[in-house]
Amino acid sequence: MQSQVGLPNLEEELTMDKGTLETLKALYAAKERAVQMEDFDEAKRLKETIERLKTVSVQISQLEERKK
Repeated sequence: MQSQVGLPNLEEELTMDKGTLETLKALYAAKERAVQMEDFDEAKRLKETIERLKTVSVQISQLEERKK
């Protein structure tokens, strides 16, 4: 079974909390809808939002690990 393009891989999923994963899934779905509707400006905005969320999620995970 292949994962969808852009969705977090298993390693990323293990470092993210459930809320972040749900948000990412919703953002990917919205991005896919925007592409299907040929709203490429919105798709680009969503892609940037996804990347920011992934970056912040990694940073939070690292900080939580340091805190332990």
